[in-house]
Amino acid sequence: MEVGFVLFDGTLFVRAVRGPVSRWFQAASNHRGGRIRVDSLSRAVVFAADGEDPAGIDEAYRAKFASRFPRHHCPCASRDAPEHH
Repeated sequence: MEVGFVLFDGTLFVRAVRGPVSRWFQAASNHRGGRIRVDSLSRAVVFAADGEDPAGIDEAYRAKFASRFPRHHCPCASRDAPEHH
């Protein structure tokens, strides 16, 4: 898994699981935009690193991804994981 997505307070947030060393993160940082496709839905998006996480965003990641990382810390559920939305 390269990225983790959560919908939080009406906004889609994406974090690179491996942080800034991730190829996805580096490409997103360089291009500043792209497309997200889910089934037949496709949307243009802007990638922007946020300086402050909204209250509760880490918990939203933990709730979604904890079962995928049962023995380890969920890597994208941390303020240390860079975030794009």
